Amino acid sequence: LFLWKLAQGALPLGANLQARGMMSNTNCPHCGGTETGVHLIFECPFAQHVWALAPIKPNPDFISSASIHSALTAASSLVCLPP
Repeated sequence: LFLWKLAQGALPLGANLQARGMMSNTNCPHCGGTETGVHLIFECPFAQHVWALAPIKPNPDFISSASIHSALTAASSLVCLPP
């Protein structure tokens, strides 16, 4: 459900709320960047730190995309490593 809402732009992220006229501050609370779906999952330094700790291959440094749809498609190719 979370990924579907993320892909549909239905999460209450700063950029989505601003587009609906509900909020003027679109900054990420962790780093101050513009809070979008791609930023939340891949671009924020906090998210990148979490990805770096995940036991996956390849490292998701290759995921840099302007759209959440293409970023999620790229993320689907990640492989979990055995413990």
